[in-house]
Amino acid sequence: MASYSSIPWGYLEPINNIYPRGILTKSSYTIGRHPNECDIILDSKELRQHEYFIHLSSKHFIIECLDNGRSIFFRDVSRNGCYIDGELIHHSKILLQNSEHIISLALKENRAYKFIHLSGLFDVINLDERYLKANLLGSGSFA
Repeated sequence: MASYSSIPWGYLEPINNIYPRGILTKSSYTIGRHPNECDIILDSKELRQHEYFIHLSSKHFIIECLDNGRSIFFRDVSRNGCYIDGELIHHSKILLQNSEHIISLALKENRAYKFIHLSGLFDVINLDERYLKANLLGSGSFA
């Protein structure tokens, strides 16, 4: 079972407004047409009228967050494949290494989403872990 957090680790921003947007807080999301098996459902009146709808699978892809948001994996589980930044991903699992990626569904020209990796944007920085504290550098005022 997927774990939940109130802090989002990713965002699926629709490039084409017929696709639903997604703020990702669970550890794993399944995206596709099947309403009972998918977390983000690719089935609306507008989407059904679009030429790309027939190419979408009941379960098209899975996106998951591991290591507290440090690692984001994308897995294609569709019949027609996905493209990440223009490269075909078919029945494969890849690590998303950049902070932004373009996701095309089934056809390269069907640019559906911009995935934005949000890790670190909402976290409170623990200064003791990131910085070395040293002596006082100076004091005074400009008055």
